[in-house]
Amino acid sequence: MAKDKRDHLRRLDAKAYQGLAQVHWILTIDQRKQGWLSSTFCLTFRELLTHTLARYHLCCPVFCLMPDHLHLIWIGWNERADQRNAMKHLRQHSNRVLERTGHRMQKQAYDHVLRESEKSRDSLSTLVDYIQANPVRSQLCQDHTQYPYTGCLLPGYPEVDVWDPDFWDRFWRIYSTVVERDWVTPIIHRRGRPKTSPPHPQWNSRESLYTTFIHPIVEAVPRLPLSIPS
Repeated sequence: MAKDKRDHLRRLDAKAYQGLAQVHWILTIDQRKQGWLSSTFCLTFRELLTHTLARYHLCCPVFCLMPDHLHLIWIGWNERADQRNAMKHLRQHSNRVLERTGHRMQKQAYDHVLRESEKSRDSLSTLVDYIQANPVRSQLCQDHTQYPYTGCLLPGYPEVDVWDPDFWDRFWRIYSTVVERDWVTPIIHRRGRPKTSPPHPQWNSRESLYTTFIHPIVEAVPRLPLSIPS
């Protein structure tokens, strides 16, 4: 029997999930069944999430595991980031764990690709706060900071804790550093220094270097306070 296309949520073009895209993902357990969420599952999920983020060049400023669904926000580190393939990978391996207790995720995850107006630091912080408050709204706890199944994950930075008072300052500092290292600097190297003699005027100052190579990327991602490599 042919698959009914109406069984599938509509997706944006694949490019919308690549590069520095910011996406809010919601993964629902099939039939909204409960009984799978535990400290053991959370630890296993964190391990699977770490592998997924590292493999597909992503970071996760917040995840929240609820009794019948999961929230995640993913942000790409560089041009190789691919969230659709990353989600396929995470769901596949998470289902293998869930099946041990007779659970599975629904056929397809829900996603919301953040628009430009939603990508400001304040807007993203507000969305993260909303996700963190889910356990309180569901009366699972009185203080959202005490809910054991909420966290963040930045591969390579295990010391970052979403509950730290300076979390957002640290997050954006790390994010800017990684984006500059993994995206901006390689672009400069690929284009190479102009072959002129004497040296081309546009390379006489860091400001000119910024204008020529880095500014177009900053324009595309205006929220990033990228520093200029010496």
